[in-house]
Amino acid sequence: MEFDEYIKKLGKDILDLSLDVIEKNKGDDEKYYNNLYLKIKDGAKVYIPVRCLNNHNKELAIRNYRWNDKYQRNEGYYIHIMTNSRYGFLVSIDLHYLNRDDIKHTACDKEYNNEELSVDDKNIIKKFLENIHNQFLIVEYDKEKTQQVENYNYEEECKYNKQKYDNVMNKLKESNPDIEVLPSIEVAVNWWVDAIKSKNRVKPFGSEFSDIIYASLLTDERDKQIVEEEQIEVFRNTLTNLLIENLSKGEELILGVGWHLICDAMDEAHISTLRAPYRTSMTVTAENVTVNDGYSYEDIEIYNINEMKLVR
Repeated sequence: MEFDEYIKKLGKDILDLSLDVIEKNKGDDEKYYNNLYLKIKDGAKVYIPVRCLNNHNKELAIRNYRWNDKYQRNEGYYIHIMTNSRYGFLVSIDLHYLNRDDIKHTACDKEYNNEELSVDDKNIIKKFLENIHNQFLIVEYDKEKTQQVENYNYEEECKYNKQKYDNVMNKLKESNPDIEVLPSIEVAVNWWVDAIKSKNRVKPFGSEFSDIIYASLLTDERDKQIVEEEQIEVFRNTLTNLLIENLSKGEELILGVGWHLICDAMDEAHISTLRAPYRTSMTVTAENVTVNDGYSYEDIEIYNINEMKLVR
């Protein structure tokens, strides 16, 4: 059998086995969650998006990566199977190695721009996918992983977040009946107020000379935008009300320059967005606040209700 046809046959079998197990075990899970997860022997992350269950394009993703500190890269594999992609039925395979070049190939119904594979590479892909196929002969439905809070669909996530907001507010009202604003909202708003009033120089976004010059110019332009205390109070009140409105409905909020809530509050106060910290994002929930300063890889937690302390 031709190589691509054989790969597609194995891929179709894997998808059919997965869909069969899901149909027998999912119960009502598709009503509440984004993805339905499966378990195979090698511990890979295996899931089918709920959105594709009832349409003509079925999908399956299999991902198994391990980070290697020595080589500073991942090793492992990723497989994506689709029944009705723009290339027809498709099986895409990425094999990532530490001690040799990666192997990538997509087998599909229509012409695809693949790199030419050696005979050895084809044999590696065949043996690899045969091993994965054998694991799917005893695939199991992973109900525990499927039913994680992090996997809620939008409607269920809003219900969960709203309940969390109400629980936190009711708990706080036991000791302070007059409270109207959650501490997480106060922390978030105060952080943005401090950032807008700040006279610190804008940090460069890289180490190149052009990055340093751009940051310097941005600092100069920002400092030209004078902000009065009356404007700050309008901004504070507007942002506070917007956060209360959205969090009380169960929205998890991500704030940043260019995002509508911050822009709405700054527009209302007639404050230039040049005053806000560029490339900074903040996530606000009823229980905590995290800041990602300049698209860094690490979120810094500045408030956590369980610790009841503010990190400056």
